[in-house]
Amino acid sequence: MSLRLFVLRHGETVFTRERRFAGWRDVLLTAAGLRQSEAAAAALSGVAISAVFASPLERARTSAEAVAKPHRVAVQIMPAFRELGFGAWEGRTRAEVEAAEPALYDVWRTAPDRFAAPGGESLPTVAKRVAEGIETLRADHDDESVVLVTHAVV
Repeated sequence: MSLRLFVLRHGETVFTRERRFAGWRDVLLTAAGLRQSEAAAAALSGVAISAVFASPLERARTSAEAVAKPHRVAVQIMPAFRELGFGAWEGRTRAEVEAAEPALYDVWRTAPDRFAAPGGESLPTVAKRVAEGIETLRADHDDESVVLVTHAVV
């Protein structure tokens, strides 16, 4: 057998609702996001989960805590699964960025592998750190069921 990995995105945030780039900013879950996290926990309640991992960002940690609670395991933080850093775009809405930087916004929408916001990360950089994180999970949790709570880009 091998690692059985359940990958979840964190619950809704105000930034999600407002279509803002969150990136590395710590943004809290909304009430709906908390309910979504509880629903994820309920959906996984019948699975023997041995470990729960999360990005270091608050929205992922909070969601992971809800999932971990019924299994009585502590959430373990793994920086490898942090969201893509959107640099100067963080906190701005998609409409604001599209109006201010239409060419770069178009690259993000059509060729994300060639994209990096000013002061942000590239998708290949994120892919490399996520792949390394997955390999760590695979090596450390062979034959186990593990939950990873992370972000949309990851």
